[in-house]
Amino acid sequence: MASTSVVVVAVVVVVLVVVAAAAEAVVVVVAAAEAVVVVVVVVVVVVVVVVVVVVVVVVVVIVVVVVVAVVVVVVVIVSVVQVVAALVVVKNDDDDDDDDNDDDDDMP
Repeated sequence: MASTSVVVVAVVVVVLVVVAAAAEAVVVVVAAAEAVVVVVVVVVVVVVVVVVVVVVVVVVVIVVVVVVAVVVVVVVIVSVVQVVAALVVVKNDDDDDDDDNDDDDDMP
């Protein structure tokens, strides 16, 4: 009987050692999985931040291009209006001079 008890105790000890080793392996696997999850979360956060920064830069560039285009159009329109106004003034001055000269010629 004593030998049976020793065998049972030995089997129980072996089972406990195997269970402890398996539990330790599970802990190692869980720790590795946690590390992988942390790395994945960090990578996702970095990618999201980079995408947001790129989108903001693109929007700022588009706004700057639109503002510059509007300023250029306004400057061109103002320049054309000034040139036309100057031509009208010159034409009116020429007409007035011609009229004045004609009037002077008609005078005795």
